[in-house]
Amino acid sequence: MRIFAGVCLAAFTLAACDRPAEAPKAPDGKPASAQDAAPVPAGVDAAPAVKGGLWELTSRTPGMEGKVRTCFDPAIQGQSAVVAQGMDRRNCSRSDWRKTADGHAFDIACERGGRLFVSSGTLTGDLTQTYVMKADSVMSLDGVTRGAKQDVSGRYMGDCPADMKAGDVLVQVEGRWQRPALGAAG
Repeated sequence: MRIFAGVCLAAFTLAACDRPAEAPKAPDGKPASAQDAAPVPAGVDAAPAVKGGLWELTSRTPGMEGKVRTCFDPAIQGQSAVVAQGMDRRNCSRSDWRKTADGHAFDIACERGGRLFVSSGTLTGDLTQTYVMKADSVMSLDGVTRGAKQDVSGRYMGDCPADMKAGDVLVQVEGRWQRPALGAAG
């Protein structure tokens, strides 16, 4: 569990451990249209989008390293505050992405389901094959706050396998890829 929690903290900036929000529902209980969804707060920028498909993310924090594989969907990344789907910009008070000479700089503050996530750093790479993100991040969950310096590298692996859909995550534990236990990430 400690390994998985550390991997999630390290990869959280990429939303790998965040569960996608349910589609908004209209008062009659049916899915609401995109026009009915809450608006994105002013000044909350969308993150750059990576190529859709399967990505392997290697996360390094002091004393810990972990790997996750996740399928990114380009169709929903436009609402994302972080580099991937899962952290909807409507849940953020700040998502500032600035173009730099060699990539992007960012400053993010989001809250969802009792999780507070604050991160700032840089993103370099082409976002179609590889990228590197360096960040200072803080996550609060259930009254516990953890901070970490993160180095996350992403590598495009190809199309998502037939048994994975957008947002699915595999975690490498003791050299084997497995689906995280439900509820393990919060």
